[in-house]
Amino acid sequence: MRKKIVMIGLIFLIVGAVLFFGGGDLGLHGLVKTEQMTESSTGVYQSPSFTVLSGNLTIVTSEPGTTLYIIHSSDSYLVNASNVKQYAITGGTTSNTSGVSTLEFTAMSAGTYTIVSVSTSNAIAKITLTNEADSSLIFSLLPTILGIMLGFVGFVMLIIGLILKNKTPSLPDAAY
Repeated sequence: MRKKIVMIGLIFLIVGAVLFFGGGDLGLHGLVKTEQMTESSTGVYQSPSFTVLSGNLTIVTSEPGTTLYIIHSSDSYLVNASNVKQYAITGGTTSNTSGVSTLEFTAMSAGTYTIVSVSTSNAIAKITLTNEADSSLIFSLLPTILGIMLGFVGFVMLIIGLILKNKTPSLPDAAY
């Protein structure tokens, strides 16, 4: 066993694991709030207002079967079940995966907004606001990829260090 190779392999393996498990969250270090919505009129539920800064990536997710809309807070008193789409902010990406509704806005203008849901039950929305642009989220994968590579190299070095045998000291030729 070569102790120096084993130690270097362990260090690479630990650093790789830290980068792998911590690297994926580096791009989404933002404010995450879970808002309980309250009924403002029959069948219309609104969240408390939240502030979006210019350049924020805004992601809103909700429970299955709920359709969400984002509106300016100044328009919140005008919204009812029949005109909510008229006041909704457009330009975002909407997806519905396994019943979970997701709204993603990459270029919302700065301001104060409210989430509105038209449903038959009280909804809960999870709001994620980050100061990162959408393109910078790609760079959050770099530490993860680097972690995978360092972990692999560390694992290989650890195995090599454990397999190799210590050098046997060579005896000098004795002169008679």
